[in-house]
Amino acid sequence: MVDKGLVVTLVLDCCFSASVYRNIDSENARYLSYNWPDSRQASDLENSLASLAARSTKRDASMRDNWLLNPDQYTILAACGPHETAKERLETSQWSGALSSRLVKALSSSSNGLRRSHGDIYRHLRTSFRESGVAQNPVLYGNQNQGFFGLVDPDHQLRAIGIAKHEGKVRLLAGKAHGFRDGDKFDILSQSTSNLGSKERLIAKITRTGPLTSELELPNSLDSLAGWIAKPLDGSYPQDFRIQLAPNLPHKDEWLTVLKERSLEAHINVEQAFDLKVVLGSSGEYEILNEHSQKVINLPTLPQSQTNAKRICNIIEHLAQFTMVKNLSNKLATNNFRNSFEVRMSADKKEPYSPGEQIEIQHESIVRLQITRKKEDTGLYIFVYDLGPFWKVERMHGATYVDMPPRKKLLANGGYARDIEMCEWKIKMMVPDVLREHGSCEDIIKIIVTSKPTTFDLLELPDIEKLSSASTKLRITHFEDVLEDWAAFNFPIRTSC
Repeated sequence: MVDKGLVVTLVLDCCFSASVYRNIDSENARYLSYNWPDSRQASDLENSLASLAARSTKRDASMRDNWLLNPDQYTILAACGPHETAKERLETSQWSGALSSRLVKALSSSSNGLRRSHGDIYRHLRTSFRESGVAQNPVLYGNQNQGFFGLVDPDHQLRAIGIAKHEGKVRLLAGKAHGFRDGDKFDILSQSTSNLGSKERLIAKITRTGPLTSELELPNSLDSLAGWIAKPLDGSYPQDFRIQLAPNLPHKDEWLTVLKERSLEAHINVEQAFDLKVVLGSSGEYEILNEHSQKVINLPTLPQSQTNAKRICNIIEHLAQFTMVKNLSNKLATNNFRNSFEVRMSADKKEPYSPGEQIEIQHESIVRLQITRKKEDTGLYIFVYDLGPFWKVERMHGATYVDMPPRKKLLANGGYARDIEMCEWKIKMMVPDVLREHGSCEDIIKIIVTSKPTTFDLLELPDIEKLSSASTKLRITHFEDVLEDWAAFNFPIRTSC
């Protein structure tokens, strides 16, 4: 269907739906029986889908060999994780799936509900589950930016953060892992309206930043926070990013004003250190230098006559966000959590690489990412991102997260979740066509591991050539009564041709 250009959305309101596994008989578990096709039919289907996935791509790193179908071309909304059961709820004398009933409300909450992106709806659903106390975590696979029938209202593509009440406190569903600090401020907005410029503004402030969630202080009390979102007014990290403007730049006051509007501080003192520096080259083009005074590569051409301060500030903000994602780490992770797993990468039958070790590989070669559990009682949630040569941050695994439940996790029906001791993925590394003449490109494969379900989709960034007006620095996550912990790892890879 996707090969014919159709917009495909599949909603699974059933137990274990994130893994499409339904081997339970609990009386309140949702499932439909299904007769599998014979082996020949199944093989034909698999071969057909694998052929689709093998089609050429311009990406520099791809995990599509792990998928039967390109995850960018469809969306699957699963009611719960691979080791969770989907609950039902009683409404107006009828039982319905907890996901289905909330999905209907989300789509009917405004006149253009069907034009909301899947990512926006998914955020609303997760917040609703959190407020209700239902112990299940929906999972989103595939393309979060499309809608049910393709068209998406631009206002509902705004990236934002869910908020919820827990034990009488207002929780921002984001924390230190997403780049926030105490004192960061947010606009509190309703998702039921596209009028984000309402005069009645609610401003909230973080009073305590946790690893994955934070406490918010609101000036006014809201009966329910379901359907409300938080939009950062400023961010802590950009303020730490040092920008220097060359003395010969024209209109420096305009530059300083535009950068300050984006929470980016700049100076013109050539004696001070910097992370990025903007200069006007001898050819009449603006150039951006890194902290070593080397030209930042793979940026758009910026001729002075065709480039204003706003355009370059967009690029600087993008580079600052990219650097924040690259440097994301947790020096305060507990030893118990950090010692509960091991992350390695292997290539060309050599000894496995540890995080931080430089990997050298040839064009269209395969590296293997391996995550091994070392403690049986620890649940792990895994996120894999590619930080590419065109300053793009892209989720690689196609799902909200990959789940490694605690070994022998007891389920609601008295059974046990399947044991997973190691997860392994193949990643094909390629040199994009436009970089072939340079002979190589560099990527960073970033792995984030958390102790509970969350999402880091709003850390993603587009190709720097495709900067949009939408903010890319907003984040989202999820809250549960589990000890919050996380760790992040980088694997730098140079691919040559």
